[in-house]
Amino acid sequence: VETVLADVWQAVLKAPQVGRDDNFFELGGDSILVLQVIARARKRGVRFTPKQLFDGPTVAELARVAKTDEVAAPQPAGG
Repeated sequence: VETVLADVWQAVLKAPQVGRDDNFFELGGDSILVLQVIARARKRGVRFTPKQLFDGPTVAELARVAKTDEVAAPQPAGG
């Protein structure tokens, strides 16, 4: 998840590199770019809300609360 988030942030922010502890807003992110990051991350199977990004603006913090399509999918009932 961290790798996907870092790749997406790097593309959206046009940053040469993004580390796990870099702050999205200190790298030049704003509320409009948050929406772009969310859309691109969803295409790669990682889901989170704008509030989650504002509350945890580093790759490491966001990765802890973001959901992946595999995790978000309902599990089949055992039996």
